[in-house]
Amino acid sequence: MKMLTNVHVLSLKNCVNLVSENSFRVIASMPSVTDLVIETKKMDRIPRAFSSFRFMNFISISNTDQSLADGYEMNYAGDANDLFASDSLRLGFGEGSLLLVYSCYDDVTARMHVGVMRDLLQGDVSETGMLSLPGRARAFDRHHPLVKPPVPGPGVCKNVYSTSTLTGAELDYPSGTKISIPANAFVDANGNAVTGNVTIDYREFRDPVDILLSGIPMDYDSAGHNGHFVSAGMFEMNASVDGKEVFLAPGKKVDMKFAVVDTASDFNFYKLDEQEGWQYLDRPGKTETDAPVAAAAKDQQKASAAVLAFWRNIAPVSAKIPGGYDATGFDSRYNDLNYHYESRAPICQGLWNKNSYMQNTFRLHKVYHHKDTTCFSIDRQENARRTYCNPELSAFSGVRWETKDNLRSKELRNLLRKKSGVNDLRIYQSGDGFVLEFKTSSGFRRINASAVRMTKKGPKPLSARMTNGMFRHYTKMLDRRRAHMTKSLVRQARRNATSFQQLSRDSVNVWNNCKPVMTKEEAAMDFPGWVKYYRKEFGKIIAQQQVAFSYVQITEGTAAGSIGQAVSLYQALSIASFGIFNCDHVGSIPQPVNVNVELKGNNGEAVAATNIYVIDHSVNSATNFFSFMGKPINVTYNEPSENTLVAISSTGKMYVVDNNALRSGTAIGGSTLYTAKLVSDSVATPEQLREIIYPDGN
Repeated sequence: MKMLTNVHVLSLKNCVNLVSENSFRVIASMPSVTDLVIETKKMDRIPRAFSSFRFMNFISISNTDQSLADGYEMNYAGDANDLFASDSLRLGFGEGSLLLVYSCYDDVTARMHVGVMRDLLQGDVSETGMLSLPGRARAFDRHHPLVKPPVPGPGVCKNVYSTSTLTGAELDYPSGTKISIPANAFVDANGNAVTGNVTIDYREFRDPVDILLSGIPMDYDSAGHNGHFVSAGMFEMNASVDGKEVFLAPGKKVDMKFAVVDTASDFNFYKLDEQEGWQYLDRPGKTETDAPVAAAAKDQQKASAAVLAFWRNIAPVSAKIPGGYDATGFDSRYNDLNYHYESRAPICQGLWNKNSYMQNTFRLHKVYHHKDTTCFSIDRQENARRTYCNPELSAFSGVRWETKDNLRSKELRNLLRKKSGVNDLRIYQSGDGFVLEFKTSSGFRRINASAVRMTKKGPKPLSARMTNGMFRHYTKMLDRRRAHMTKSLVRQARRNATSFQQLSRDSVNVWNNCKPVMTKEEAAMDFPGWVKYYRKEFGKIIAQQQVAFSYVQITEGTAAGSIGQAVSLYQALSIASFGIFNCDHVGSIPQPVNVNVELKGNNGEAVAATNIYVIDHSVNSATNFFSFMGKPINVTYNEPSENTLVAISSTGKMYVVDNNALRSGTAIGGSTLYTAKLVSDSVATPEQLREIIYPDGN
């Protein structure tokens, strides 16, 4: 290399031993090199000869060390280059300038490393020897006796964050989870306050594959009744300093907006105790929603200015509303104070406006006083179309509500008078009573109440059996309204997308008017060529509608969690300690089938399985069954669903029995023989196992 005197651009890749004093001294001795590009798999030191590079024009160093990568992102199935983070800096030396670029799998590390190289180039760091780059904080290795991964290797890696104890931090996980670390929140094992920086490691288990590979048990025993968890998402969080565990100080809590994978509101919150197993903590409440991310807007911006201008001028009038139509879902409209009741009212020329939804009205039918309590009933009024608002309230027809909040009749009348702005109502069960949630123009007002009937001696509570039946009927009617609206949005989406593709009669004139904003390639097209090109580019425009409709689907619980990135669905949680947590409810198998499973490989060889996981494609869970004394494993699965068995052999290998093989087993005595496919040799990440279990993505 010393003899390559006329080389101006030098690119070095796949050189394992490149990072050494001698290598950098040789590069510095090449007189003509102005641009240097280095790609290395391991760079933890910067030789002092690097300071001689200050007379170059461009230096780019890519550190592909995967230990710097976020664990969640390393399971990414796309182009690994998309995960790279870069930091750049322009330095001036005399009359010239040097652009320094550093890239790696972590943006924080990239900023730190480019700063070290800047100091070395400027001579601000001692050149007595090689300069060590600051290492990335490492996760705390917690040993949990109840967590037993079925196979070593593949699993959900941890994201590692560093936070100052003085200021705390706001952490973002790629799934959308937001974690709020308070200031001065940590103590060591002796209860002493921790200062400086604390390392937070965090990971989530979001689907059956993550759960299976984690080895976290999904069984729950309550009062002697066994069940298995159906999960809205699990997570693990730890804190450490220099590899030693630290703890939350008394009175301190970590608040989270945990990105769930299910919109159900009947989930409970549990923590996995090292001795006792799953321990119930709390009922977190209903799922909240954030606005959709800007993915749709980005897709729309990819279309050229001419295509957008052409579309705006030929699209129907109703399509000129952003998104083409209002795709906001049923529950999202209830949560948004800009919306009133879900029956919309027309304004002018067939246009619709999201703030034009007809306002619902409620009024007190009668107020009863009895000792220190107040009872009332609600009379629903007809809207402008002479139909009853909130028809689901008929489930509580004739019910009187006894307040538990010590409210006076005047307060109730003020709440439900016409000028109060109450425009919608939801009812939730809470213990042995109910919560009536009134939606007003300024927010939500909640009243704790119990369902009663009035007698001469005062209010008499209704039986639990009666109130439970009423609430089930109320929930079914509310779900019916939700499903009806979702189907309506589906029809609108299809109708709107079809109408966009119809070119109007004056489209040639529109095409001519768009020529000033066309690119050279677009301007060179004739009209038939332009139409063909426009139809091809049209998909980028309606991407906004597709993402908006995906938001409706997942918000209303009609789509799988695979499109969870389109919206942010979260549970508000607080934890007072670190460890493994679960947002779940205990489920049962609707139509169970029990089989004693024996396995053989594709070549007919016997497979001795020590445990088998059953993955029901209709629920977010992985149920584990074990072998006893070498006998065939007794497995229970849901007959109507699509199921996959994942077996772990006594030699530590992984086998998969797909749904077709499960349905075509051969009866042998009291057992059933299934053909299993060996997959452990081809599975190194959760994503690879996910592709095997869900080949069609579902």
